[in-house]
Amino acid sequence: MIQALREEKVDSSRALEIAHETARIEELIRDLNCQWDMPTCLMREHLEAARFFLLGSMPEELSLTVKLAMDILPEIEDKRLRRRIAAFLESQREHAVT
Repeated sequence: MIQALREEKVDSSRALEIAHETARIEELIRDLNCQWDMPTCLMREHLEAARFFLLGSMPEELSLTVKLAMDILPEIEDKRLRRRIAAFLESQREHAVT
C-alpha cells in the first residue's frame, strides 16, 4: 500500500510537471510570429510536435523533436524569444537524460 501511495504521488507530480511544460510550449508557440517560409514556422512545427509527444508520454519522439528544434534555434532572429525557446528545449533535453 505504501508503494502504491508513493507511485501515486510520483504520477501526480509528473502530471503537474507535464501541465507546466505544456503551458510553456503553448506560450512559446503563441509568441512565434510565423510567416510563410520562415524559420519561425519550422520552429513552431517542432514545438507543436514536442507538445504532442510530451502529452502522449513519448520520450524518444520528444527527444528527437527537441534535437531538431535545437538545430534551427540559431535561425530565430528575436534574441529574447530564442533564449526562452533554448531554455525550454534545454530543460526537455535534461529531463530526457534523467
